[in-house]
Amino acid sequence: MNWRYTLGFLILSALTACGGGSGGTPADVAPSISNLHYTPTSALQSPGGVVTLTGTIDFSDAGANVSTLHLSTSGGAVLTVAVPLPGVTQGTLQGDFSVSVDQTGHYTFEIWLEDSAGHTSNHLAGTFDVLVNDSASSWREIPLENSDILLGAAWNGSLYVAVGQGGVVMTSADALTWTRQQLPPTIQLNQLSSVAWSGSIWAAVGYSAQKAAIVTSADGVVWSVSYQTADCSDPSTCPPQQALAKIIWDGTQFVSVGHESAPGSSPTALIMTSPDGVTWTQRATGAIPVGSDEGLGMASVASSGSVLVAAGQAADGTAAVWTSPDAVSWTRQGLPLAGQRVLRDIAWGPSGFVAVGWGGSPATASSADGLSWQANQDAVPLSAMNAIAAGPTKYLAVSNTSIETTAGGMTWVPSPTTRPCGNAVLWDGRRWVSFAAEVCLSP
Repeated sequence: MNWRYTLGFLILSALTACGGGSGGTPADVAPSISNLHYTPTSALQSPGGVVTLTGTIDFSDAGANVSTLHLSTSGGAVLTVAVPLPGVTQGTLQGDFSVSVDQTGHYTFEIWLEDSAGHTSNHLAGTFDVLVNDSASSWREIPLENSDILLGAAWNGSLYVAVGQGGVVMTSADALTWTRQQLPPTIQLNQLSSVAWSGSIWAAVGYSAQKAAIVTSADGVVWSVSYQTADCSDPSTCPPQQALAKIIWDGTQFVSVGHESAPGSSPTALIMTSPDGVTWTQRATGAIPVGSDEGLGMASVASSGSVLVAAGQAADGTAAVWTSPDAVSWTRQGLPLAGQRVLRDIAWGPSGFVAVGWGGSPATASSADGLSWQANQDAVPLSAMNAIAAGPTKYLAVSNTSIETTAGGMTWVPSPTTRPCGNAVLWDGRRWVSFAAEVCLSP
């Protein structure tokens, strides 16, 4: 935490020594302080932001020679301010300080006085909390230089990687300045839909000419094909047409979901797993019938650490969720979303799983364990939500027309923004970042 003195100290009240100076007062007495009061005692975190604390202390000094105020913080800052008070034996001081709210945390500080003879007073302690801010109460837009449309993004603690239409890949260290990365000419993709980080490698999924594709990179800059549906020239023997919509790292393996459709057959879920991003295994091949609205099938997947939940559309044309302990065996769960046709995305967060869909009422569903689900209770129909992410206390969903937050999926609150960046969203530990034709940041 950074503290800095910003405004002059005011003597709110003062009592001078008899004779108007320090000559008749004891010079060898240390000052003392009491009654530290200050406001505010906390603030919401804001990257690069500061708040001003205003505080008062009472002091007494028989030596009538206070000269300096000191303040030290648990963040390492030490502040010294000249407050010469010759001839003043007691009173109240008021001062203002700027405090950084760039990083969340619980901070302590101490304040004390020193006189011109080097005697120091007792120390008074205080605390200040920089609280996590996932309220999404304010937004700013970051334009992109090209006409790229971003569809998925991830953050690994030092780098953002975003992917989108045309197989575009963009990277940024701060979410403010973005660099378009060039895929090798051999990688021709119609779309990259999602990207994830394992701790050592990036993996992004999408499709090209009805062939699923997975590309990987160690640094977000140099990419190579890790998996792609085999080429085929004889339609009678061609493998199923495939597309992948979402990829996550569940703590032990990559899990990616989408759909595939063999010639003359109804679509089924496409589920791919990999422990390293290099070797990929298809799971539950042909075993899970899915719907075909917008080619989604299984549209998304999330992990609690013990269970995987995939969301999308079932073969009967209704919204659906499936659970799995290992990405190998899957079970469809009941979902109280009558009339809802597609779930587009799902996230695991502070209240469990929350899945969002095409819009209407109800439009979302939530579950603490992935097994028992409840629908949202909003009276006003919700927008068709494209993506959802979880923050420390809230979930945030984005659509083409609005941004909404919820504490647990039952009721939703619109967020004030004119540019929803409604294709993808993530929480990076300090703020929300959402993506479409531009990047939006909150706060």
